[in-house]
Amino acid sequence: MNHCLFIFVTLLCVTTTRTLYAEGSNRILNGSPATENQFPYMISLQRLSEVHSDTRGHKCGGVLVTLQHALTAAKCATENDGVPIVHINPAEYRVFAGSVLLTNDTSVERIRRIAKITIHPDYDPDTTLPANQRINDIAVIILGAPFSNNTVTPLSVIDIGFAERVTCILSGWGVQGSTSTVANTQLMFAQMQAIDQITCHFWVSPSVATTKLCAFAPGVIQGAAGCEGDIGGPLVCRDGLAGILIEASDCRTVPLRPQLFTRVSNYTSWIKSVKEQPIPELGPEPSTVAPTTLPTTPGTSPRPSKATTSKPVMAVLVVIVLAQIITANAIH
Repeated sequence: MNHCLFIFVTLLCVTTTRTLYAEGSNRILNGSPATENQFPYMISLQRLSEVHSDTRGHKCGGVLVTLQHALTAAKCATENDGVPIVHINPAEYRVFAGSVLLTNDTSVERIRRIAKITIHPDYDPDTTLPANQRINDIAVIILGAPFSNNTVTPLSVIDIGFAERVTCILSGWGVQGSTSTVANTQLMFAQMQAIDQITCHFWVSPSVATTKLCAFAPGVIQGAAGCEGDIGGPLVCRDGLAGILIEASDCRTVPLRPQLFTRVSNYTSWIKSVKEQPIPELGPEPSTVAPTTLPTTPGTSPRPSKATTSKPVMAVLVVIVLAQIITANAIH
């Protein structure tokens, strides 16, 4: 009987640990919560069909480079991985900006419809290649109307060079954990260090193109990383946009090598040409299904009851303990 009790307590501790890990893990690995107006250039690309969920349909991060144009990763503008490319329908998405909380979207000043998304014409989405060999992973989001400069602040592009080591900041609403698909409602950030191209080749691959840059977090144990959902987010160095995250970490452990970013300074001419194109007129406002429940307090999200979510776990534990007791009695 004591042996069975020990098994029960052990299983309960393991389950509790896993639950705590899951509840506290939906963020940039080892990141810190951002404060309002700390990153006024951040955007969230969101699916309209899911905007009534707690995470507002967050798909990817991005960064404003004008009041009406944002950059993100090309893979964020596709429905698939691989070829042929299936573009997302801009009418089925929106852009959120101007707050660190995804749930703080009641103001129309923080929401913009999308007129068009332009993926780099030479983007290579070949999933048979490792991320370090995929090229031109960048896209421009053109908004139907500009944001107010009272709500957001666009970011200028900076060229940090190939031989420099620069302290930078990565921010995003992404998840942490290879089995999680839920974004974080709170914007997180972490300090990263952009490294020189030679070191990048050593840690990642000699095939990393000059159109990419590498960055990692200082410290082996407490290092940070961008996770799924952080893709498309900006790497900001010296108050300028240096990179776009194109590779997510597993995020269950600190990554053992630097992460890859598109080097934005290599694409300034192309970005300029896209910004100079006429902006398409928007169609009728799409309708969305009304939510069954909404958060009662701005900036907060309803969470499932711990008692409710723990019932299946407790049921499994009871079955296991009973099986152990029956087995023990049969042996004795």
